[in-house]
Amino acid sequence: MSLEEAQATGFAGSFEPGCEVESPRPMTAQLSEVEGTVDVADGKVRSITVRQANEVATDPGLVQPGDPVDEAVAAWEAAGLDVTVDKDQADTYGVWFVQVRDGPEPAFEATADPTRDTLDTISVPEVVLCE
Repeated sequence: MSLEEAQATGFAGSFEPGCEVESPRPMTAQLSEVEGTVDVADGKVRSITVRQANEVATDPGLVQPGDPVDEAVAAWEAAGLDVTVDKDQADTYGVWFVQVRDGPEPAFEATADPTRDTLDTISVPEVVLCE
């Protein structure tokens, strides 16, 4: 999906320059229906990150930010997905990284708060960090 197509959906606000240490610098916009962002690089959507969903965007029983990590992992595994929780980088980044795969293909990634043991974000296709 291109920047223009993303804007045309109405789900993304105005795009502003994103992470200043990346080259080329991506464009970032707030999402309109949920708390989160969409990042566009080289004219294409590279990541969509959800931080908090609302009753319009979530279906009862779906995993969302704020849910306990163990419950999210159990739900995703019950759906036939492979889940790995990487806690090794918590000292560096302050989060756990959760990788979810559908067979050999990456499905999406999430971050989790190690102090609360809850999901912080869910990102498609991957978590994007600006350092």
